[in-house]
Amino acid sequence: MSLLKSGAWWSKHFELLCHILLWCFFLGERWINHYPKAENFLLHGLVQTVILLTTFILPAYINAFIFIPRYLKKARWVQFFTFVTMMILAANIFRGLFVVLQFEFSNTEYNFSSEFFKWAFRDYASLEKFVFSPTSWIIWSSFAYRLIKDWILHERVKSKLESEKTHMELAFLKAQINPHFLFNTLNNLYALSL
Repeated sequence: MSLLKSGAWWSKHFELLCHILLWCFFLGERWINHYPKAENFLLHGLVQTVILLTTFILPAYINAFIFIPRYLKKARWVQFFTFVTMMILAANIFRGLFVVLQFEFSNTEYNFSSEFFKWAFRDYASLEKFVFSPTSWIIWSSFAYRLIKDWILHERVKSKLESEKTHMELAFLKAQINPHFLFNTLNNLYALSL
């Protein structure tokens, strides 16, 4: 019985585990490849974590669980594209702020406004850069995730409905057979009694 329960637990939490592993891998890659010999490795890693959270993780889940169900599925196109564009802009502004904060902590001389605008708006130099920026790719990935999640849910519901339909048809056939069996049995008993 405990094996069945653990199997049910595994199936319920498999998706969550996949998400955690994906983001941990992505974050670990950024920590190791971007700041392997940094003076303040932990500080740079924490800044990378905040950048990842604000520019990748939150936009992906906000799009997948709020914007797509509330606006895209209800064909509210203008609101959907407005909110997605604003979210990408906000994510890039946060990224610019955190990159400038890294300059501050590393005691590098910099000009705040030029560095901020360089990092916050570098993806808006052309349509191609905007469409293929890392934040935009995360948004496109959240579309794919939501599409696959809804398709799997649809297939499960469809399978369950087909199973229930088959069960009901079988019950209906049994209900049709049982009165005839009972009637024949009563006729046989009546004939034997005569």
